[in-house]
Amino acid sequence: KIGGFMFLKGEEMDSATPKPLEWYVEDIFPKRFNSIIAGTTGAKKSMFAMEMGMSIANAEKRFLGYKILSGYKVLYIDTEAGENEVTRRYQGIKKHMNWNGSHNWMMLTKNGSFYDVWDDLHKALKYYKPDIMIVDCLYNSTAVNDFSKATQMTNVINKLVEFKSEKGIDILAVHHFIKGKHDTFNIDRMSGSHVLQSWIEWCLLMIKTNREGLNMLRQGKVRGATEDNKIYGIHWDDYKFTMKGVINDIAPLMIDNHVKLKYASILEDLPQRFDNKDWLNIFNTKFDYSEKTGYTWLKKATDSKLVKKVTRGVYEKYLKIINEENIDELM
Repeated sequence: KIGGFMFLKGEEMDSATPKPLEWYVEDIFPKRFNSIIAGTTGAKKSMFAMEMGMSIANAEKRFLGYKILSGYKVLYIDTEAGENEVTRRYQGIKKHMNWNGSHNWMMLTKNGSFYDVWDDLHKALKYYKPDIMIVDCLYNSTAVNDFSKATQMTNVINKLVEFKSEKGIDILAVHHFIKGKHDTFNIDRMSGSHVLQSWIEWCLLMIKTNREGLNMLRQGKVRGATEDNKIYGIHWDDYKFTMKGVINDIAPLMIDNHVKLKYASILEDLPQRFDNKDWLNIFNTKFDYSEKTGYTWLKKATDSKLVKKVTRGVYEKYLKIINEENIDELM
């Protein structure tokens, strides 16, 4: 070894057998990887991480249809919800299982105050040594207040690395998206500098949709496994997630409800094919905004695929608004 590096000789690599990829939950949570689940506020990231952790601790056969290989010890670190709320969640999730996992499950909880929790966590490991440590959430686990700064982000990453390299504990961190970019669903929406993205070896992304209880799940980054580009619809109800299938077109589900209703109110008074002038005429009769805003709404409706551009200045209605009449087809 030289510092943090390890020499690998060509002759040794010729005959070496790499360790196979191993899983806690097949295809969504690997062993010995720097893992994170990130998403929008309200996407139930914490509930997802907690249900998956409890499923692992209880040696359930599957989580969301994905195979669980065995039972493991899990330490769940709550940094914001507090004792009463995490107890409520625990009991709500447990009722859907034949629960025998208490010996594999431990929680730490605190209020939402900001300070570096790392020393506390190292002290806790004197009393309970887990295989997996779920940190919920990364933002509240540190006094660092600007994750966009590489230097500050490096300090957080180094603390996480210690648990894996020195204690042999795998980390799953729960993290947030930045505000904005509401029409995109990729790892670039995640809060944090490039340092965080470089550290991550396995990333799941979650966003809520404009349908109550329906969230979207996808891979954000993978290493050592086949990439899955599909986007899955998962439904949360009564403290339990269920897999609903693959979503082919996410655009209609990502439109803000308030804005969606505005678009719909304009489109319902337009013919199947219309032009800029038609759009602005209906827009002006319904809303007291500038012409520039009218064109902005038209562009957003086009980006959301509610409207399809036929030629310059000419459009057609394209995707339907999902409503109470057709939502059963999706759910």
